[in-house]
Amino acid sequence: MGLVFAAGIGIIAADYFPTVNLLVPAIAVVGLIAALSFPFSPLFFAVVAASFFCLHSTRISHTPAQALADAAGIEARPVSVVGTVVTEPKVESNGVAVFLLQLHRANIGEGAFIGKATVLVRWRRLPAIGDELALFGTLQPIEPPRNPGEFDMRTYLARRDVNRTLIVRYTENGQILQSGSAFSVRRVAARSRQWMQRNLSRGIEDSPDVVGLICGTALGLRH
Repeated sequence: MGLVFAAGIGIIAADYFPTVNLLVPAIAVVGLIAALSFPFSPLFFAVVAASFFCLHSTRISHTPAQALADAAGIEARPVSVVGTVVTEPKVESNGVAVFLLQLHRANIGEGAFIGKATVLVRWRRLPAIGDELALFGTLQPIEPPRNPGEFDMRTYLARRDVNRTLIVRYTENGQILQSGSAFSVRRVAARSRQWMQRNLSRGIEDSPDVVGLICGTALGLRH
């Protein structure tokens, strides 16, 4: 429990002060020496906290998403990107598919960005996991919650190193360059779920409420 508590302190401190200076590695080195000589001493717990502080700070600072944000700025910018779909698209009630896209390259204004940043995409077409896409749209920061008690999507995605959304307003502003061909457990799982959904819905397609209840109970579908 002491180790867990020390690790939690390091992670929470990194959330609020995500910087790594010479003092933290120095404490870690001294704590490591003390840990080898005096197990479970105060410095031993200090090295655990400092180690998790360094790891979490490195993870949330100087990331690909932050580099993309620095290149794009805080204003909405027209961009053209090429990337790979990394999550199963979820279709909203207005027909827009929402998914995460890992960029290969992006053209922002007159500049080019090359990196593995991930963005949240909204597009009126349904790609599959692993598909390579070329999209043109508006890149902008993810909006914060508008109502009290609303789910904070911006904070949730920031934990996954995603801080920008790409809105592709028209279907023709994007195309699938290549379908995913490499083996992917996620793609296989998505196709299996779609096959089960079609079979569970067979014969009752005209009753969307019943279909939603059955698929939600059996497959955990919420969208």
